[in-house]
Amino acid sequence: MTQAHINMPELQDTLDKACLQVNGKIMKPGVNLVIVKAVVELVWYLPAIAKHFGIAESQSILFG
Repeated sequence: MTQAHINMPELQDTLDKACLQVNGKIMKPGVNLVIVKAVVELVWYLPAIAKHFGIAESQSILFG
């Protein structure tokens, strides 16, 4: 997980119309947004998950 800034010039029109406003926390001047990026591992090893929960592998699909 990491924090980053992204510049989104397509939001400038919305900012000009006062639908959005620079708050200095999420939206910085120049339509720069503060974002948080995270990666989620989507690969599950079903036999190990089933063993961990003490169930049949065919039942472990409920967890994925």
